[in-house]
Amino acid sequence: MEDEYDILACPINCFLDTGDYINKFNCGIDSINDFFSNKAMELDAINQARTTIFFDKKNKKIVGFYTITTASLIIEDKDNQIPKEIPVVNLSFLARDLFYKGKGFGNFMINELYYSLTIISFSLGFSLLTTTALNSATDFYKSVGFSPVSVDPDKVEYWVEEFQMYINYENMVQLAEYRPPLVDNVKS
Repeated sequence: MEDEYDILACPINCFLDTGDYINKFNCGIDSINDFFSNKAMELDAINQARTTIFFDKKNKKIVGFYTITTASLIIEDKDNQIPKEIPVVNLSFLARDLFYKGKGFGNFMINELYYSLTIISFSLGFSLLTTTALNSATDFYKSVGFSPVSVDPDKVEYWVEEFQMYINYENMVQLAEYRPPLVDNVKS
């Protein structure tokens, strides 16, 4: 894989000539393509989300992207029965172009996210990384350390389109592999 690709990870607001590359991105899900081409840059500009792009310099294509936001979950403290607020980072979107399907880039992008969040955690406290996973992506999220919030997707006897999933901070840090902040090469 190293010889085939030369990957650069960068924030969407630092990515030059975005229009053509972003409009050619196709993950196979129209709503995600629409978000990426029409909303990601806007939300970044008003500081409501951060999108990181993975660009293949050899093939001149966007491999994929992820978008994160911050939030808080309100949970009931079982001991005191008082609602408790938990700070979280939410993985709003994770997508890779169909051209790169089955080549390990989903794992690569998640690892880069985990590594970046370990660095961010020195300045921003959070307990969980959460996501709403499409039914078709739950196995992938489980393979990279996420757990279902309440119902295990493998045990549901009816069709559910999305599942709430999470990974706690400690597990995320253990799974993160060191990579330089701006990645120059994908390593297999």
